[in-house]
Amino acid sequence: MHILFETTPQVQLSNTFKTAKSRYIRKEFAKHLSKFYWKPYFWNRSHLILNSGVAPLEVIKNIYKNKKCKLLLFFAINSP
Repeated sequence: MHILFETTPQVQLSNTFKTAKSRYIRKEFAKHLSKFYWKPYFWNRSHLILNSGVAPLEVIKNIYKNKKCKLLLFFAINSP
C-alpha cells in the first residue's frame, strides 16, 4: 500500500499517523495481537514515512518497488 499527499509543515505526520493507527489496531485486535506483540509498540522498518525534503521521489518509488517496506507514506510539504 502507498499513499502520496500534500500537507503543511506544521503537521507531524509520522507520529500522528502511527499513534492513531496503533491505538485503533490495538483496540480492535487486542486479543489476536497479544500473541505476537508483547511490547507497547509494533512499528518497525517495514513502514516508511518520508517528506519530500528527505528523498527524491524516484528513491521512494524504488524502495516500494523492491519490497523493502510494506507500507509507504510519502507526503509533500507545502509552504503555509
